[in-house]
Amino acid sequence: MKRIVILAIAAVAMFSMVATAGAAELKVSGKFHTNFGVFNNYGSWQDEGNGRQSTQFETRFRPAFDFVASEALSARLELEIGDVDWGKTGETKSGAFRYQGDNTSSIELRRAYMNFIIPNTKANVRIGLQGISLPNSFGGHPVWDSENAAGAVVSTPVTDMVSLTAGFVRALKGDDSSADQQDASADMWFAAVPVKAEGFSLTPYMAYVSVTKNGFNLANNDAGRFGGLLGLNGTETDDDAPIWYAGAAFEMTMFDPFVVKANFVYGSLDAEEDNNDRSGWSANAAFDYKGFDFVTPELVVAYTSGEDDAKNSSDYGESNRLPAFDQYMNLGSYWLGNGDFVDTLEDESNLGYWLVGLNLKDISLVDKLTQTIGVYYIKGTNSKDVIAYSDTAPITFGKTLTEDDSVWEVSLTSHYKIYDELTAYLDLVYISPDFDDEWNVDDEAGTAAVFGLVYQF
Repeated sequence: MKRIVILAIAAVAMFSMVATAGAAELKVSGKFHTNFGVFNNYGSWQDEGNGRQSTQFETRFRPAFDFVASEALSARLELEIGDVDWGKTGETKSGAFRYQGDNTSSIELRRAYMNFIIPNTKANVRIGLQGISLPNSFGGHPVWDSENAAGAVVSTPVTDMVSLTAGFVRALKGDDSSADQQDASADMWFAAVPVKAEGFSLTPYMAYVSVTKNGFNLANNDAGRFGGLLGLNGTETDDDAPIWYAGAAFEMTMFDPFVVKANFVYGSLDAEEDNNDRSGWSANAAFDYKGFDFVTPELVVAYTSGEDDAKNSSDYGESNRLPAFDQYMNLGSYWLGNGDFVDTLEDESNLGYWLVGLNLKDISLVDKLTQTIGVYYIKGTNSKDVIAYSDTAPITFGKTLTEDDSVWEVSLTSHYKIYDELTAYLDLVYISPDFDDEWNVDDEAGTAAVFGLVYQF
C-alpha cells in the first residue's frame, strides 16, 4: 500500500513539474467521504433469521488534479482510494485483503482525460476516461450514466438556442489473448440536439450500440455484470446483437414557481435468437413548486416496462425490459439507489416498476441545516412468471418486483454545513416490502441509519 501511494504521489509530482515547465496551472480538488451505518434487513428484506443486521464503517477518497494550459486546453487525472470497509476480512474487488489493523486498499484510476477546443471553432472535445451520461433532466439515466466511461465527446453550439453533442463509448472489450474473446466488444455512438429557449429546454437524442457476437457471448457469461442486457433464458448467440435507443429530456420553468422535468427512452436489442431479444421503455417526471423560501415540495412519478407472461415453462421468449448497460437511476428513492452512503442499492435488475413519490426538499428552518423528507410507493410491472428465474442475474429477489410485489419507503435526510467545505449528514430510512408468496421468503421491513462526513475541496 505504501509503495503504491508513493508511486501515485511521485507521478503527480512529476506531472506538476511538467505542467510548470509547460506554463500550465495545476489545480487540486477532491472529495473525502466517510460514514458509519447501522442496518437492519436493509437490502435483504427477510426475517431476522435470514436478514442483514450489521454496522459498517466506510471511507473513500477521490483526489483530482487538473492541468490547465489555457481556457482551450486542459487535462484531468482523478484517482479513487477505497472503498475501505473498516476491519472487513475477505477478498475485495481489487484482489486485496483487509483485516483489523490493516490499511490495505485499492487505488484506482477513476478519470483521465484531456479537454480542448478545436482551433478557430467553438467545438469542444473531451477524450479519455470520463463521466458520460445519456441526456436526462433529473434522477440519472436507466441505460447509461457512468462516472468513468472510456470514450470521446464533441459538443458545439449551432445557434444561440441549438447545440449539438456527439460521442463514442467503448462499453465492453474482451481479452484478445483468449480465443473466445477475440473481437469481443460493444461500442456506443450517440448524438443529442439540446434546444434551450426562455423557460424550457428539450434534448432529443439517439444512441446505437454495436455488440459483436463474441461481445454478447462475453456479456452472457458474465451475467452478474451485464444482467441488464440479457433475457430471462438467454443463450449464446450466433451473430452480432445491435442495440438502438431513442429518447428525450425535458425541463420547463416558464410557469415559475412551478418547474416540470421529464425523461423518456425506448431501447431495443435485436439478436439472432428470439430468447436473446430485449426491448422496453422508461418514463419519469418531477413536478416542483419553488414558491416557498423554506421548502420545495416535489411530486415524482415513473414507469418502466416489465416482463410479460412466459410462453411456456422452458421458453420465456423476448424480454420486455429496457436493455441497460450502466445505469444510475434513483429518482430520490433509496430502494432505487439514492443516499449519501458510500455503497447504495443501485442495481440494473430493478427495471420493471412504477412509482409515485412525494418529497419535501431543501427544508431550511435552522441556519446551515437542510433536510429532505421523502415518501415513496413502488410496485412491480413484471409478470409473476419471472420468479421461476430468480436464480439468474437479470432477476434478483428484493430488487425485481412483480405485479404482486410492492414497497413503501419513508426517509429523512439531513445535511449540516460545519464549514463551507465540510458537511455532516444523517440518513434515516425505513423500507417496508410486501412480496408475493411465490418468492417463498418471509419478508421483513428494513431500516438504515447512516451518519457521515464529506470534505469537498
